[in-house]
This record gives sequence, structure tokens and C-alpha cells, in this order.
Amino acid sequence: METVTTRLQAICERSKTSPALTLVRDGKDDLTFSFGQVFGWMCRYATTFQQHGISQGDVVLIFAQQGIDAIAAFWGAMLIGAIPSFMPSQTDRQDPKLFWQKHAELCKYIEAKLIVTTRENAKVIEQHVPNHSMQIFEIENLGSTNDELERPVTTLEDLALLQHSSGTTGLKKGVMLSHGAILKQVDCYADTLSLSDDDVFISWLPLYHDMGLVACLLVPFLRGNHLVLLDPFEWVASPLSLFEAIERHRGTLTWLPNFAYHHLARFSQDSSFDLSHMKAFINCSEPCKWNSFELFADAFSSCGVARRQLHTCYAMAEMVFAASQSPLEFPCEPLYVDSRALQDHRVVICSAQHEDALPLLSSGRMLPGVFVEIVDNEGAKLPTGVVGEIALSADFMFSGYYREDTSQYTPTGAYLTRDLGFLHDDLLYVLGRKDDLIITCGKNVYAHAIESDVSLIEGVVPGRVAAFGVDDEALSTQKVAVVAESRLTDSTERKLLRRMIVERVHSLYDITPASVRVVEPGWIVKTTSGKISREGNKAKHLQQ
Repeated sequence: METVTTRLQAICERSKTSPALTLVRDGKDDLTFSFGQVFGWMCRYATTFQQHGISQGDVVLIFAQQGIDAIAAFWGAMLIGAIPSFMPSQTDRQDPKLFWQKHAELCKYIEAKLIVTTRENAKVIEQHVPNHSMQIFEIENLGSTNDELERPVTTLEDLALLQHSSGTTGLKKGVMLSHGAILKQVDCYADTLSLSDDDVFISWLPLYHDMGLVACLLVPFLRGNHLVLLDPFEWVASPLSLFEAIERHRGTLTWLPNFAYHHLARFSQDSSFDLSHMKAFINCSEPCKWNSFELFADAFSSCGVARRQLHTCYAMAEMVFAASQSPLEFPCEPLYVDSRALQDHRVVICSAQHEDALPLLSSGRMLPGVFVEIVDNEGAKLPTGVVGEIALSADFMFSGYYREDTSQYTPTGAYLTRDLGFLHDDLLYVLGRKDDLIITCGKNVYAHAIESDVSLIEGVVPGRVAAFGVDDEALSTQKVAVVAESRLTDSTERKLLRRMIVERVHSLYDITPASVRVVEPGWIVKTTSGKISREGNKAKHLQQ
């Protein structure tokens, strides 16, 4: 019976000398491993784990820089039927005590049996994660063992891995993914992309996030494609390293969130790359922004970037990854809707010249076997032209959240995504999270939309804006609060910037923010996956 690991072993046997993984460090090739070499590393970790008493069904958490050790440990755990999960690395902007305190709670809750990490991290973990039933393995102690690997019998229903959510509130949820669900998603998505043996994946995305884990690790490895992996922290500091890798390795596919298109465009004056051979730059955000595509295409047209290469996807860990994808044979085009009608959750199509026209970018068509409905708060199906919650069902759904009752998320069998959107001409339009919606004086506005528009103001650090609703008990409504980072230090300039933010929000949404704060860089709270933590920023704002 085929599982993720038997598929991988078959690919490695078939293409032992083919390049599987190239690690890029400091803008240069560090190491390239063939499929045969990667499989050898996997077996070394698998036998080492067995020597440490790890067996089928045990949870293995990987706290390590994404490289050959982290990847081999991940697959190695799966080889023996253990349940691996990539975990984030602590950054300089995070309080180490708070970071490890949260992860100590997580380790205890899920009863992890092993942490794989570096010797340096091990000392910190031992201080903050007092759990005597859990072992810590330092990757520096990996030996070149030749012991015979004991392979347990696994089925398609068995858990293959845990994918942890961003954890914007409370403990991170462990999304349980079975071997069968992963294989079905990988094959379905690969067919949707018309994946060929010649496709090369280029990624800087962290592996603890579903976009990096599935699209940029599981898919290429399980389909036998070459993956070129950059370090996420190095990419943020040197974004054009992505284009260097694309040009050098003749990359064809990469996945990017909205902010990455803007981050790259800031450095367009320094670019002279050949990107014409790219099959797709795929935007995987909720929602995907038309202005992100416009900015990116204009900035890099001289590098061969064409609008036909810019595509969208709607994905989440609960569906393993992709639920929808824009057809690669057609360029994405915006749909113009009346922005004022949208505030009432009505979809009114209009022309681009309409006074209140708002361009929306679809997330494409549903993948084969994925079924979608737009429902109200009671789960009843809504008519066409009305915004509601997106409910999904498919053959490759998650098995639930680890050690948690999942019935509340799938009351009718379909997964309630908590994303708001609508369908038009078989295309899915995602507008944002239900939790992202601010209802102020009877008007519906999306926090992410305010954040995106404020980020465009000169003087604001792009992508470092938080908008949220603050309850006003006297008026029985919410008021809009905006916090924006800026490098401006002059008090007069900051005061002017605050006024510009108020004017921008009022002109676009006919709403006057009750509070606008301009703060120093580093103030904004983000989740480990890089998303704005609105609950965290709201709490920090109210506390101060």
C-alpha cells in the first residue's frame, strides 16, 4: 500500500543522481543533494530516532534552521511512522522567555516525545521546557549509522504529520494530515499546475507554514522535482536573492504572499535578471491583491515578467494546501465591484470607471474534487451575489485538530473556513477573515484592506500596519483603531503622517478612525508565520 514514504522511496530509487535539493546561503549555492543522498540522510535520522525509542505515532518537533538536517529529520520521522512537525525559529524581535513559554505549553499539551534541534538551542529549551518525558536530540550528534531500519506498516489513514496554525490566539492547533490526504492533494495540485519533470521550485518560505511545507517541500519531493531553498531570514534582508536563484537554476514555480510582491518591488531599480522562463509566481494570500500584481509587473517588466505569469491560489492547512488555483493558461484579470454595496455584503458588478469601483482578484477555480458553498452564520447556503463564509469539502481534508474536538469546525461535514467571500463565474473571491471584519456604525470594513491602503502612504513602513476594532459600549458599536510603524522621528512629521492616515481611511471608507498611532519600527506584533496578529496588537494598544 502506497504512503508518503513509499512514494518518496520509489522516487529516490528512480532518480538517485538527479538533484533533489539545493540549499542557497548568503546568495550562493551552499550544497546540492541528489535524491539518493537525501534518502540516505533520512535513513540516518530514522535509525537514530529508533535508537532513542521513538516509534510509530510519537510526535517529533523540529526546532532547527531549514536545511538538510531539518528536512531529513522530518522525512526520517515519517519513515518510522512517527509524526513530525516543523516549528518556527525564535527571532530577535521575539521575547525568548515568552516564545519558549508558549512552546513549552504546546509540547506538554501534545505530549511530544522528541525535540530535534541544535546544541545551542538545546540549552535554551532545557531551561524553558521542563518536561522529563520528552527527549532533546542535538543534530550535531547524528552519526553515520548503518543499522538496519525497521519500517512499520502504515496505512493511508495513518497520520503523516502535524501542521501547526499561526496561533494568533491561544495555543497553536495541530492540523492532522494523513498519508492519504497528502498524496491526493499533491497529485491533484500537481495536475492542476500541469507539473512536468523539468519544473524547478524556488522558495524562501518557512517550512513550518503550509505554503512552504506543502507547495515547496511535499509537492516537489513527492513528484521528483528539483527544489531550491533559500533561508527566510536571509531573503527578507536580501529579497533579490530569490531572482538570482530563479535565474541561476532556471526556476519555473514560486509561491509568494502579498507583502513579498511589494518587498521585491522596492528593490526593482537594482534588478537585471531574466525571469521570462517562469511558469508562475503564485500569490497565496487571503485575499490576493490586484495592486500587488500591478506593482510587481510594472517593476519587473524589464526582467521579462508578464501578467500571464502572475497567478493566485486559495489554500489552508486544513485542506492540506490548495483548494483553488487560477488556470495557468490565462492571465488573472480583476473583477470590479461597487465598494459601498460590498460594505453591506452585496456583490454589485460595475465598470472600472464607476465612482466606487473596487478591483478584486479571484483565487481561481476550485481544484477537482473540492466543493465550495457560501453560507450564513447558521450554515445555510446563501444566494449568488451575497457575501458569506466559505465552506469547503474535499477528499483530502484534514483529520481534525490534534487532541481537540473538531466537530464545531465541521458541523455539516464541510469545513467552515472563517473566511468571507463569494462566487462569480465559477471563480472564488476571498475578501478576508470573519475575525478581520470590523463593523462600525453599521458599515462593514476589512482590517486587512485598511492595513494595505495605509501601507502605501509615504512614511509608513510597508506591511507594518495593524487595524482592528475597539468596542464602544456607549454607542454599541466598534471604532476603528490604526497603528502604523514609521521611521520618522520628528514630532511634526509624525503628526502630519497621522493626519494623512486619517484622511486616507476616511476618503476610501467614509470612516474616521477613532485612534491612529504612529510607532517606532519593531512595535507591530506578528505571528510566527509573518501575519499581523490583530489580537496581539489590540491588546498591546489597549495596555499602553
